[in-house]
Amino acid sequence: MKSNIAGLILAGGKGTRFWPKSRKITPKQLLPIVGKNALIKDCFELLAKFIDKHSLFVSTNRVLEKQVKKVIPEIKYSNIISEPVGRNTAPAIGLSAIIIRNHFRSMKKCFYKNTPESSKEIEQNDTVLVVLPGDYYIEDKSKFITILKEAVKYAERNDEIVTLGIKPTYPETGYGYIKINKTKVQSQKLKSKDKLLAVENSRKETPVEFFKVESFTEKPDEKKAQLFLKTGNYLWNAGMFIVKISTFLSELKKHSPEIYNNLLIIDSELKEKSFIEDEKLEKIFSTMPNISLDYAVMEKAKNVVTIFTDVGWCDVGSWKAVYDLKVKKKQNLEIGNNIIEDSKEKRGGKKCILINSKDCFIQRKDKLIAVVGVKDLVIIEEKDAILICDKDSSQDVKKVVEAIESKGWNKYL
Repeated sequence: MKSNIAGLILAGGKGTRFWPKSRKITPKQLLPIVGKNALIKDCFELLAKFIDKHSLFVSTNRVLEKQVKKVIPEIKYSNIISEPVGRNTAPAIGLSAIIIRNHFRSMKKCFYKNTPESSKEIEQNDTVLVVLPGDYYIEDKSKFITILKEAVKYAERNDEIVTLGIKPTYPETGYGYIKINKTKVQSQKLKSKDKLLAVENSRKETPVEFFKVESFTEKPDEKKAQLFLKTGNYLWNAGMFIVKISTFLSELKKHSPEIYNNLLIIDSELKEKSFIEDEKLEKIFSTMPNISLDYAVMEKAKNVVTIFTDVGWCDVGSWKAVYDLKVKKKQNLEIGNNIIEDSKEKRGGKKCILINSKDCFIQRKDKLIAVVGVKDLVIIEEKDAILICDKDSSQDVKKVVEAIESKGWNKYL
């Protein structure tokens, strides 16, 4: 029995660390933070290289669904799954899994309409779900796609959850970690097709290595992060996983029955009517716990494997992360390791003056910006707000948004 393959892009985040550019109706994932395209558009196009576009879905919220369609015009509205109220990733992915399963079920009912295939045979067809956040950057995309394909093959054959563990390059305290058993479950050879990286790596074959996951660890302090890096059996948790929908729902039933039982009610409605009224969905969904998938399932499940993934991943989690990435790519890099981006550059050059300043990240909108004798600053100008912060404190930009909310200054959100 061959499984269907579907891609699910998670795009319900608020992107508060990227204020003032990121706002309620245009959060980080819907913005061209790194390149010309919005992050979610790059993710969609990457998945479309090996999954049919009609089988690609986006999980978001009702506020953002129109913006998602605007950024990804190829996607059908029916493939944009909006959670009626915010309940974190476990309920959101659970709802998406149910809707996607019913999507393929409906397709097969149409296909088998005038054939002797039984309803039981239709129900037995499973779907492998590739779940990715919509707000990350991958350098070696061809290698990443190969890894995803191998993960799909593994998930199709096994009742296990496949996660992608990113090789850590420094003791990061802002990520969760995956502890692995170094005994390989499976190894499959692959080659990087990325020409630039191929030169760097001398086109050597690298294996797709599957390891048994021992545990998931929350964001560590500096001391623990250094220990994790030293031991070599901890990987960054990128929040990416591949799994059959039947396996996912089975784990949800086992570890988070409150979510699972509510999903059964939704599934029953979809089976009967092929749709569910917004009011009824909101009523059911609002009773679910507000919990991440890591807490609800991943930290409790025993059937999790991970792939050692080294593809130049960046979570694009702060202005500092964007600065570091752009310096590496030499994108808008000026003298003194300053990154200067001007939205009106074509109308007369970059209107920024830097004197005895270095390692700064500046995005200009309208005003002339001049900086003197400073270093390691982030300066982001929008029409109604300006952010100035130390690069190493850019994770705390979300506190600015919290302060604005507490003051009721909603026009700046």
